[in-house]
Amino acid sequence: MRVPPEQIGAKALEADFFLWKMHAASADLFEFRCYFSAFVSAVTGVFAATEAALGDREGYPAWRATWEARCDANRVARFFRTVRPEWQPIGHTPVHLDRSRWVRFGLWETKHHFTAADDGDVPDLDVLETCTEYLTLIAEMVIESYERFRIRAPAALWSVPALARLGVTVDDIEDSLGFPRGWTAGGGRSDQDRLTLLRRYSPDTPIDRFFLRYLNRTRRDPAEPQPASRP
Repeated sequence: MRVPPEQIGAKALEADFFLWKMHAASADLFEFRCYFSAFVSAVTGVFAATEAALGDREGYPAWRATWEARCDANRVARFFRTVRPEWQPIGHTPVHLDRSRWVRFGLWETKHHFTAADDGDVPDLDVLETCTEYLTLIAEMVIESYERFRIRAPAALWSVPALARLGVTVDDIEDSLGFPRGWTAGGGRSDQDRLTLLRRYSPDTPIDRFFLRYLNRTRRDPAEPQPASRP
């Protein structure tokens, strides 16, 4: 079954959603475990969506093999790839509440750790830290898939014709982002070059905001004109 390529990013955003829900669950262990289980399912779905969306693309098998090798070499990734097929089907969620204590100003600090497995190959990090580390690795894979296989997300505002229809100039966009008017002018840049530069500072889709949060950058769209030079 084939799915739209954008489904890859949708599953990554789903995992991000459940990770934030885990943060909010705090000391409620049952709720935390429910969201952890959903998080694991979502990140596993990223791999399934990637296969379904890109499996017939040229160069995909080699690209997938490279990422399989990276995950096999990563202890955290190996752990999560064990949780889904071996533990979740029998209803086991390998998470326990380590401690919950009052810090100050009515705030509580809660730490969760993993239950040891028979082979002892369990990350010694806090559960939230481990999930964040794994999702960061997944974000690297997703952004690479977007760039390598030219997956695009609509961004009609970031074109000169779209601005002209709205009666907006590039200087207006700079001003709205808090930059001096004319900040990207000069250096032989066209208005489209300037918009491409400004887009880096204003990710306009949920997947771009996801990339910015975990990787501190947004995707490079190969269909966009590349700027002559940076300001």
